[in-house]
Formats: sequence, structure tokens, C-alpha cells
Amino acid sequence: MRYVALLLLISLLTGCNNGPKEEDIQSLLAPTPDTFSLYVIVEEQEDRENRDFDLKQILSEESLDVTAHGDGVWGVDSGLLEVFDIEEYPTFLIFNQEEFLLQTTNVDEVDQFLSSNDPWDTLE
Repeated sequence: MRYVALLLLISLLTGCNNGPKEEDIQSLLAPTPDTFSLYVIVEEQEDRENRDFDLKQILSEESLDVTAHGDGVWGVDSGLLEVFDIEEYPTFLIFNQEEFLLQTTNVDEVDQFLSSNDPWDTLE
């Protein structure tokens, strides 16, 4: 919950124009209010094809339970690089049913966020 509050505060302080545009993220949102969508952007096409980022092996069971898209691994050709200003890999993107919540390159931060937040609590 602290991550969500911090993210909202940063968004308010920096202005909404600096973040991804609403139309860019609509297709990435979680399909239901009781889940998060998780996407991984990888640098090499081989990483995507080989599924080197098998989230079922990396994330805790608690995190997987609230994740709707637990295997959304995309290469740099996905078109999201400019939308989310991605410069490091892998980059993890988390969404609820309404908005973009977290961008990080740290898988432990992803696991902590997913396992300690209820998707319902992140909805406005």
C-alpha cells in the first residue's frame, strides 16, 4: 500500500504529462478488479523465446495468486519503450484494472508489491 501511495504522490508532484498516456495503457490493464497485470520487457529476443524470465519460478505463490498476466514477456520491439521510458532490462510493469501502478527493474520489488497489496485496495 505504501508503494501505491508513494507512486500517486510522485505522479501528483511531477504532473500527469510525464507518465504514460491513458490510451497507451488501456490494453495492459488487469482484466478484473481482483488481479494485477504484470508484464516483463526484455532486451533480447532470445530471452523472450526461451522464457528466461519464468515468473512462476521467480515470484512467490502469494504474488502469482493476484497476477492475471504472469507470463507477459515482451521484447524491445513491443512499442512500450518510449511509452514507459524503458532503458534497463528486464523492466517489470504492474497495472490494476484502472491504472499503471509500478515500473521497476527489481524482481524482489515486484514480488514484494504483489504479495503485500490487495488489488481491490489499489482501485480509486
